[in-house]
Amino acid sequence: MTYTVAELAEHVGGTAHGDVTRTIRDALPLEEVTGDAITFVTDLKKLARLEAMDAGAVLLNEKLPLPAQIPAIVVGNPLEATLKIVTLLRPSSAPLPRKIDPRAAIDPSAEIGDDCHIGPFAVIEAGVRIGDRCTIHAHAVIRNDCQLGDNVEVHPHAVLYPETSLADHCIIHAGAVIGCDGFGYKRTAEGHKKVPQLGRVEIAADVEIGACSTVDRATIGTTRVGEGTKIDNQVMIAHNCQIGPRNIIVSQVGIAGSSSTGCDVVIAGQAALVDHVNVGDGSVVGAGCAVIRDVPAGERVLGVPARPEREAKRHFLTLEKIVSRFPEIIREFDNFKKQLGGDSSKRKAG
Repeated sequence: MTYTVAELAEHVGGTAHGDVTRTIRDALPLEEVTGDAITFVTDLKKLARLEAMDAGAVLLNEKLPLPAQIPAIVVGNPLEATLKIVTLLRPSSAPLPRKIDPRAAIDPSAEIGDDCHIGPFAVIEAGVRIGDRCTIHAHAVIRNDCQLGDNVEVHPHAVLYPETSLADHCIIHAGAVIGCDGFGYKRTAEGHKKVPQLGRVEIAADVEIGACSTVDRATIGTTRVGEGTKIDNQVMIAHNCQIGPRNIIVSQVGIAGSSSTGCDVVIAGQAALVDHVNVGDGSVVGAGCAVIRDVPAGERVLGVPARPEREAKRHFLTLEKIVSRFPEIIREFDNFKKQLGGDSSKRKAG
């Protein structure tokens, strides 16, 4: 698909400047832009870089000057407009056929809704109920008594363990595992004895879970992920956790058993929460944090162990000052030793 600069401006509700008849075939980031592609800039530094590049067109806001040689579209939000243009220039691939592949293994007791796609070698066990317009990709496994709402998508090699529940519009990406046993063992004289994990997992509506992430079933009761929460790749959520609505949980986060989060919480990459802690509504946990105690609502925490942002920054600055003074401290210490009559090696020799 190709469009002129003028047509793209109309599509995003912007104002076109320069050669509005230029044809645009793609939308690319600034580093990769070509003569038939549109990009976006948000500051003067990037605009200066753009001037030296062979860009087909640029999206920018009204606060930035127009480039001298490159057609421009002025919009309120360049990034949002770029996403609209990408969607226009790169229409999604043809939808999968709404049918069940004969190579899928489906138990006769399973209930499949209308207009579903079930790919080759998918496994759907006894007692499963799948809503309308669901997409179960090749090699996905839906184990016994799982329940899926409408418009759910389960990508290849994802596994839903028994009695897992997914509400409407959930997306489970490749390799994710929902409902596996929690990590529970009892230490005995004979070794570690497994504690039976007899609970389940409930995923609320409009949740997306990234590739190779895991959500463990509860020991007793239910592990929950709240409505609208988005979970990145390689995230671990342990048994009996209660994850609130509209959370953002970034890659490689680990949340230990029975911990909970409120609404609109953000947990940045590689942060860790110990068991039985609560992160309050609207809180932000910084990347690499170790949360060892409750985080109040609206708090921003950083560091190991996690502490309030201002306190953590003071700690970092103090530590940086101390480290930067190491050479000076060593010199002062050497001078102090000399004032005491020389270093220890000389005293021993005497």
